[in-house]
Amino acid sequence: QLQHNIRLRSQITKATRDYFHSHRFIEVETPTLFKSTPEGAREFLVATRHAGKFYSLPQSPQQYKQLLMASGFERYFQLARSYRDESGRKDRHPAFTQIDVEMAFINQDDIIHLIEGLLVRIWSTAGINIRSPFPRMTHSEAIKKYGSDKPDTRFGFLIQDVTHCFENTKISIFASVLKEGGHVQALRIPGLQNRLTKNELDQLQDEAKNAGGTGVLVVEVTETDQWKSTIQKYMTNEEKEKLTSTLG
Repeated sequence: QLQHNIRLRSQITKATRDYFHSHRFIEVETPTLFKSTPEGAREFLVATRHAGKFYSLPQSPQQYKQLLMASGFERYFQLARSYRDESGRKDRHPAFTQIDVEMAFINQDDIIHLIEGLLVRIWSTAGINIRSPFPRMTHSEAIKKYGSDKPDTRFGFLIQDVTHCFENTKISIFASVLKEGGHVQALRIPGLQNRLTKNELDQLQDEAKNAGGTGVLVVEVTETDQWKSTIQKYMTNEEKEKLTSTLG
């Protein structure tokens, strides 16, 4: 398996270079030893033979590629080694390789089309065919539907605004939220009943409050249309009908 992974990485590296070269890019290898720059992560320092003098290892080739753009190299790429002195994460190591790209005189669609084509080429090299163009959504749509700017769209649990269902509600927690100009939002999750423990529900309450919300209420609707919730006795039939119609 390890040999397979190493060979596959080599094939993907070649496919990446071939792809960029076919789009009139030039590959430039930028220096590894550089001066320290004010960026996000801490840098690794390399001592020199001169007392008190150090090089830093680059977090990215940012300044180099900007110099290339200013010098007339309008299409540059590099499989760049980058170094960041920070705590390990699942998607980040102290030393890693990134595909670094810079283009001049382009618009948003140009870069999206380029990177989509690259991903199609890379995955096909790995034996997996994916289609382009990829689905797109705006930042506001992602936040509204998923509550995240990097949503996992494999899950069909969309956040839905149900404020209109409770416009004239007598439920105090909703009424106070609406009075302050807030919103009531809901997730419809089929088959969830009896799967969440009290501790898990308490954790949801804490997460909602930490995110700026008022709290979380669970409403269970059985197959026989029986409503089970701490607020169900305060809900009118009209509110139940609107909620059912909105959530499906």
